[in-house]
Order: sequence, then structure tokens, then C-alpha cells
Amino acid sequence: MQNHKLYKTFLKERDIIQIAGEEKFEFLQGLITNNIYTLSEKRVIYAALLTPQGKYLFDFILFLKGNNKEKIFFDCEKKRSAELINLLNMYKLRKKISISRVNRAKVYVVFGKLTPSFLSSIKLKNSTGFAKFNENQVAFLDPRNKNLGIRIILFSKNLTSNILDIPSVYNEEWNFHRLSLGIPDGSNDMDINKSFLIENNIEYINGIDFNKGCYLGQENTARQKYRGKLKKRLMKVKIHGNAVPKGTSITNKNKIVGLMHSSSKGIGLATIKIKEAKNAILQKHRFSAADSYLEVKEKLK
Repeated sequence: MQNHKLYKTFLKERDIIQIAGEEKFEFLQGLITNNIYTLSEKRVIYAALLTPQGKYLFDFILFLKGNNKEKIFFDCEKKRSAELINLLNMYKLRKKISISRVNRAKVYVVFGKLTPSFLSSIKLKNSTGFAKFNENQVAFLDPRNKNLGIRIILFSKNLTSNILDIPSVYNEEWNFHRLSLGIPDGSNDMDINKSFLIENNIEYINGIDFNKGCYLGQENTARQKYRGKLKKRLMKVKIHGNAVPKGTSITNKNKIVGLMHSSSKGIGLATIKIKEAKNAILQKHRFSAADSYLEVKEKLK
């Protein structure tokens, strides 16, 4: 890609589901890691759903269609959306809500150089999570990190002309952009029913509200936050050599110190033991992974 331009990608791996019913806000507040009451027509939120033990199950972006609060929408992983719907249905018990998939909804992302003039043309403020609803689509700056770009949820018809005119690129370019910012992509980077949100840096991308009341998995999440005794965490790495497949063990002198997750064009995310990573940075040492070497690209305290 050329520098200093805008690009768009159709995120075919994303899905949209919806929750309707008078008790939907109360229902979600007791489940998710963020404060559902901060959701509004002008603000979207990022959140996760955990096991009772605080382990990662799902993450998603929540949004409304303008000032219409009859439904709350989830931007989630398509390959796991049915599983998410089933779990939410299991937890709803007798609450007056309904949960379903939104047919024909599409998710796009616009990323690159977001100039003030372009943001103004689509009536978006340069603020993380800021949203705007316009007839058939909802557009918002990514609530995890505004530098990820603009998410566009298209419910029907076509994209507006100012978005259509932006060059389209393959998902690989979007993944490289995301990885360059060190942002995890759901179950591609976080181990389901194994990893914890604090290990995956979710507090740094606006996914946890430590001031809200109880939610599923809250006790362990808070304990890890305030005890500060993490032994491993998700880190950005530079790959020297060939691409390293997801799930590859990372070693240091034949000792396993971590696990590789997603990667693109020499940049990736990996879960690595913090002590080992600190030593590697101090000694300017690289880890081994398959037939390649990994360099930790993090500032660790």
C-alpha cells in the first residue's frame, strides 16, 4: 500500500446480532465487562463476555442505530456468532428479551490517514468510539483505538459515494494495520476459556470498566488488575524469517516461553512469559519459533 491514503476493507469474518426487549440493558449490564449504560447514539463501546472464572469467551463492539434504543447491536466474530447467541439465550432465563442474527448486514472498515476534512464529510468527530447513524448505516471510530479506523455497519443498499470512492484492499492489509497497533482480534489472538482479559491487554483498549458493578467473571478480573502479578501477556513481536503459524510454540534455549497468535507481513501477536520477555529485551535476544526468530516490540516495566 502507498502511504498517507485511505483504504477500505469488507470484513467478511464479522457478523451482526441484535438484542431487543425492555430488559436488554439490565441483562447485559450483569454479563459484560463494560458499562452498557454508557452506550448511546453517539458512543459505541467495546466489551467482552467471560466465564464465571473470568476467562475469555467472546468480545464484541456494541452500538445503537441512532437514538433508537429498541435494539442493541453486536459486531462480533461470524464463525462464533451462533455460539454467542446460544450462550446469551442460556443466560436470559425469563428476561423479556429476544436475541437474533441480523441478515444481510455487512461490516466495513476504513483506515489509513483520517484527515479532519474526511471526518467532517461523514460527520464524525475525531474521538474514540464516536458514532453517527445515517439512514442505512452506522459509522463510528473504533472504540478500542481510534487509529484502527472507522467501522461502517451497512444494513441495506450500498455504501455512500464518499466511502465507495475509497480504494478497496484485501483483509491482509487491514490485519497488518491492526497488528501494527498491537490490537488482538478475538479468538484469533485470545485463547477461548483459557486466557484472561488482563493478559490480553483489554483494559488498555477500553474493554473493561473497573468502576461498574458485578458482572460475570468480575472477581478474578479485578483481582488480577489490583494484585499485579501477571506471569504472561499478549505482546507485539517482529518476525525475522518466514511467517510463523498460529499455535506455534515460542522457545528460548529449547524451553517453551510462549505461543504465537495471528501475524501478517512480519508483525504478529504472541503470548509470552513477562520475565522471559524482559530478559530478552535487556539482552537484545530473540526467541525461536519454528524456523524463524521473534523480537519483542514492547516497552515492559
